[in-house]
Amino acid sequence: MEESSNINNSLINKEEIKPNIYTICDYIIGKTSKINKNKIDNDKIRMTTKRLQLIVYFSYVNYMIKMNGNKTMFKDEWYAWGSGPVIPDVCFSYDKYKNGEMAPLNNNWEKCILSTDIKESIDDILKLTNSIKDVKILKDNACIKGGQWEQVYDCNDPYNDQVITDSSIYEFYKRSNCQYINKKRVKSKDWID
Repeated sequence: MEESSNINNSLINKEEIKPNIYTICDYIIGKTSKINKNKIDNDKIRMTTKRLQLIVYFSYVNYMIKMNGNKTMFKDEWYAWGSGPVIPDVCFSYDKYKNGEMAPLNNNWEKCILSTDIKESIDDILKLTNSIKDVKILKDNACIKGGQWEQVYDCNDPYNDQVITDSSIYEFYKRSNCQYINKKRVKSKDWID
């Protein structure tokens, strides 16, 4: 007779369920739209695919730094393209919004299921970037000389799949003083919770 197993399911080492990239993007787009409601037209942030990619990227880095490199925000891989670090699915899914009037794919973005740590990491980056209109400033900080993007990007073969590894991202930014990665909560007079 076999002994019955009384394994406590809470003790089983399960891989953490990570949100998909579209949930992250919807939260960023929705939150940016909410921030824009309190701004005059000239001060509003135009959410473009390139800007979305960079906000997702800095949020991802911010989260990894806060988690001491032990966790990532989602499973998708980053690629080094000429426009900076990119997740191709985001590029192709949101590229139709070239005029900057981006809308969440899921209209119920405020009910996105995201951990507190993920929301805080995204909110920190949105606070730091909500007054920066020029996407080139953000790109320049993602494509820092000597950084992980520059190390894998090959301008002679820009269509090659050039993956930026999580370990290289973490190792570079944990010792970098990039102004968009901040371990402390940021306060901004323009911020809307």
